Amino acid sequence: MTERINPNNISTVQTSLMALRHLAVYQFVKTFIPDKKILDLGCGVGYGTLLLANTAKQAVGLDRAFEPLKSNSFSTSPIFVNGNSERLPFPDNSFDIVISLQVIEHIQDDSNYLQEIKRIILPGGTFIVSTPNKASRLWPYQPPFNPYHVREYDQDALKGVLTKQFSSVEIMGLQAQPEIMAIEQTRLKQNPIRVYSELLFPPVVVDQLKTIRNSLKNDASITKTAKQISSSQDSTYTSKDFWVSHTNITMSLDLIGICRK
Repeated sequence: MTERINPNNISTVQTSLMALRHLAVYQFVKTFIPDKKILDLGCGVGYGTLLLANTAKQAVGLDRAFEPLKSNSFSTSPIFVNGNSERLPFPDNSFDIVISLQVIEHIQDDSNYLQEIKRIILPGGTFIVSTPNKASRLWPYQPPFNPYHVREYDQDALKGVLTKQFSSVEIMGLQAQPEIMAIEQTRLKQNPIRVYSELLFPPVVVDQLKTIRNSLKNDASITKTAKQISSSQDSTYTSKDFWVSHTNITMSLDLIGICRK
């Protein structure tokens, strides 16, 4: 599998920021899970499942090609399962909460995927999903440039597919500091003014984004390595440079859906 975040294998500033971006959402999810039985669906190497396991009553991680991340720093051991997210190997009403981060955009049949998730959630339970925000990545009608993404969602499209399965759906957005937004646009090799226009940012911030992007021609222009950024006490960036918000969802990096069964 590609696009796996492994905190033990960070080699560039951009991959470090991607890891922090994922970590910020896992930290947001932690507020929902105390004393709950949870499933981390599409868990990759399982670092997020390990993070959640200390808070949850029970944590299960599932991935179609699970390769464990070895760690001795967690007091609670989650269960890891190899399985297909479109044919989940669990009985009905198995979990209080299902979390599936950066997965739905890879799924061919998103309707079946969501039906399976709904099936295994207890009545009154919660599904939390995250996915890249199409509005900040693609032009209208532009197909995903990532070859592993079947489709990408804007706010309305994500809410539409979720409301077909869940009784209550709230869409939020993952935001970041302007400099991080500019680095992301450099990674995507797109013009930041495509999305970060005067409708979304004041002109002074748009100018700042231009300046930052021009200074980030490549990773060599940044003095710290990504590994230093993610691990040192005086890191340039941390997961606190990302936050989940109800506002300015159109310009967010990722969309986050909070759904109730």
